[in-house]
Amino acid sequence: MQKINYFLIILFLVFPYFNWGQNPFYYKIDKTKGLPSNNVYDIYQDSKGFMWFASNLGLCKFDGKNFLSYSNDIQTSKAGSNIKEDKYGRIWYSNFDGYLYYVENGILKALNNKNTIGFVKFGIVNDYLFVVQKNNILIYELKNIQLAKIVPVNTDELIATHSNTNAFYFLSKNLTIIDKNLTLKKVKLNEDITINFPAAIFQDSSDGLLFVSKYAKHFYVYNKGHFSKKFIEGKCNFLQNLSFDGTTNWVCTTQGVIKYKDHSINTQNTYFKDFNISYVFKDKQDNYWFSTISEGILLVPNLENNFISFDKKPNVINVLNKQLFIGTTNDKIYKSDIHNFKFTKIFDGATNHEIYFINSDSTTNKLFFTSNTFKIKDLKTNELSENIIALKDAQKIDQTYYAFAGSGLCGFLKFSNKKSNWDNFIKANSNPFDEKLKLYSCFKGIQGKSATYNPFNQTVYFATSSGLFAMNRSKKIELKFNNASLYFSKIKNFNNYVIGLTTNEHIYTIDSKNKIKLFSSEQYTNGEKVIKFKVIQNSLFLFTPYSIYEYNLLSKSSRKVIALNPEFEITDLAKIETKLILANSRGLLILSNLNNTITKHPKFIVNSIEVNEKKRKITELEDLKFNENNININFSILSFIPNQKNRLYYKINNQNWQLLDDESRNFKLNSLAPGKYSILFLTEFENKKSAITKIIINIEKPFWLTYSFIFFILILCFGFLLWIYQIQIKKIQKRNQLILDKINLEKNVNQSKLKAIKSQMNPHFFYNALNTLQSYILSNEKKEAVEYLSKFSNLTRTILEMTEKDWITISDEIKTLALYLDIEKARFEGDLTYTITIDPSIDTELIKIPSMLIQPYVENAIKHGLLHKKEEKILTIEFLKIENNLIIKIDDNGIGRVKSNALNKIKNKNHQSFATDALQNRIALLNQYTNKNISIETIDKYTITEQASGTTVIIKLPLE
Repeated sequence: MQKINYFLIILFLVFPYFNWGQNPFYYKIDKTKGLPSNNVYDIYQDSKGFMWFASNLGLCKFDGKNFLSYSNDIQTSKAGSNIKEDKYGRIWYSNFDGYLYYVENGILKALNNKNTIGFVKFGIVNDYLFVVQKNNILIYELKNIQLAKIVPVNTDELIATHSNTNAFYFLSKNLTIIDKNLTLKKVKLNEDITINFPAAIFQDSSDGLLFVSKYAKHFYVYNKGHFSKKFIEGKCNFLQNLSFDGTTNWVCTTQGVIKYKDHSINTQNTYFKDFNISYVFKDKQDNYWFSTISEGILLVPNLENNFISFDKKPNVINVLNKQLFIGTTNDKIYKSDIHNFKFTKIFDGATNHEIYFINSDSTTNKLFFTSNTFKIKDLKTNELSENIIALKDAQKIDQTYYAFAGSGLCGFLKFSNKKSNWDNFIKANSNPFDEKLKLYSCFKGIQGKSATYNPFNQTVYFATSSGLFAMNRSKKIELKFNNASLYFSKIKNFNNYVIGLTTNEHIYTIDSKNKIKLFSSEQYTNGEKVIKFKVIQNSLFLFTPYSIYEYNLLSKSSRKVIALNPEFEITDLAKIETKLILANSRGLLILSNLNNTITKHPKFIVNSIEVNEKKRKITELEDLKFNENNININFSILSFIPNQKNRLYYKINNQNWQLLDDESRNFKLNSLAPGKYSILFLTEFENKKSAITKIIINIEKPFWLTYSFIFFILILCFGFLLWIYQIQIKKIQKRNQLILDKINLEKNVNQSKLKAIKSQMNPHFFYNALNTLQSYILSNEKKEAVEYLSKFSNLTRTILEMTEKDWITISDEIKTLALYLDIEKARFEGDLTYTITIDPSIDTELIKIPSMLIQPYVENAIKHGLLHKKEEKILTIEFLKIENNLIIKIDDNGIGRVKSNALNKIKNKNHQSFATDALQNRIALLNQYTNKNISIETIDKYTITEQASGTTVIIKLPLE
């Protein structure tokens, strides 16, 4: 189906633009439709299919829905012309000051052509851009827009320029031709062109180069080096432009556009005489675009389809014997031959009531119609009969009767006196309603909607407000569907069945056995509800609020005839041969070549893609990072059919197809999860689907979700767990070792304690003590013996008690020391003097020290220091508190450690200080066991003459 059919409805949204006579259907695109300016000078369609317009307000792009204007701050002016596209997709145009601009990546940029001489058409030939400057033709390489060559010319003699795919033409006193290889050629012009051909314009044509003058009455055709002169036929005052659509030339004038036809320019072939046409362009879908100087753009989808302006407000139409009858909304009927469309009024009512029903009978040559009353007009005698009945519909039964439906009654109309098989039935089952018009009612007091007749079962059907009734010559019954009454607004027979439309917009069929079936019309109307229908020949025309569809009742195929909108309504239609005539309140639409219509799908184009609001190339979508997951696809649906509802579907991966909003031009995907997405788009037009557009998006996983990273993390976790396991093992081993060390330490401490006890309870001590006791007994010193024995026994008991304790108070230690020293003092026969002093700040009952700590040092002082001294033997023990430490000083005035060691070696070469070694070992064990820092310092004392004067042992214990 040709695209023009979709434009017809829109053309009538601007009814004042149609005048008496014939013109091609056109749709007017102007400022009310979004065009930036009504002054349009040039039209172009780019390689993608977008339309470009150069207007008084600059360059703009059109996709059939939206206009996008391009400008920048360095333009000297915006108005211009001569739109072209280079091989790199850049769109060029020149303003009327002669400066060139081009659109690249959506931005309008300027060419630096400073020495302009005003508007001169530039050229694009293959890889080169040709720009005329003062006395030069500048040739640029388009790849990098760098100057490649300069051709000197005399621009003072310049008349016009032109370019095509093969060459650039410079017209002055000669025709200079520069081909695509930059080879220059000059063609000599005849004298008439240079003298009597002012303001020449030239363009390609099927005959060669076509030369016209804005003012001359003749033109030239240049072909193969020769100029042929021809004259313009008819009156033409001013020619302002030439265009070539690939097959036909158009001469643009201030009073329409002349089609170059049969190698001639004839004003009889003028279109749109009321418009100042500036350019003509034929797009890739064979639509014609006519730009005007002040009225915007006229879009003509098909030059062969015409609109016949008819200001009598057509409402219904009927065809009889190649005569077209038109009933108007103001109670008039016109007729016309179907070829010349010259209208003659044959009825003029006085009520201004609309004629809503009209039917003609070829047998009797009568016209049946209804306005305020039902009328019958004899077309031969012009005799007119009428009745006040409001007849809604009538269907011929045979050569005698019509079945009719009207307001208040339904029945039969007898229009001849021929015998009929229905005579007896009608006589017996109906009542005369109007003897003059021969109307007979079989249903009275009922609102009739429509009537039809099926000759295959010889049954008349009446659609009424009470249901659908079928009547044959034997009975009358109501037909129901699923035991429910049916309320039809229209019924019509075709072959052996009846088609009916209910008031709730469903279509049913009733076959010859009166079996009723639902007809699924939505599959043939793109899902649109049917509001009325008309059967013509083998075609069922379905009217929806948005379109008219033609359904072939034999082939079961359908096509869209025309698109509608609420502002434009087709009230009726008729089909004559290959033409379809549609009635509108402003005239008649004549659609031609209905058998050769071709459906052309709208084109889906991706304009740009944004990732996280930044533009990206489509080739970059397969390597997106995990956080580049907000995608916006901006697209266009190139369809220049006004108000066409283009269905766009999308599909993501293996999901079902989804319908996109028809008004939307953006497809957004937000917060996409990592992965690969295959996004498919297709358009649906007249139940036919276009090719699929596919976009692949691949969003990489974040590094923490990649297999290598997961494997690394698993290894790391395993290593960490192994490390934790090893730490725990080490902790257990350390804990066990600590327990073992503690056991060993306790063992060593206990052993050291035993050694300390042993050092105190050694045989020498007991031997000496018993000897002293024996001496007391032998000398009969009973009192001293008893006291000595008591002290010895107390000391022994105290030492044994200490073996059970690790720590004792200072008070207990002093008592033990006093007992020990008293026993040793007795052995020295009064030569030993000792003193024990205690710092008053020391609480002897509270502070504890390790048991058996001091006594061994005291014993060493007596045994090794004082024992060998001949003079007075003095031993001093001091308990001091310095800062947070307990200081214990054991001081003697003995012979010193050096002399003592010498004496011991003389007595015993292998002598070792058992008590001292044991004590040192014990101190080390205590520090380890208690985490205290007990220190022992031994100081040798000397006189001024360096003689040994004793030893001082200092024990330092930290206090808690």
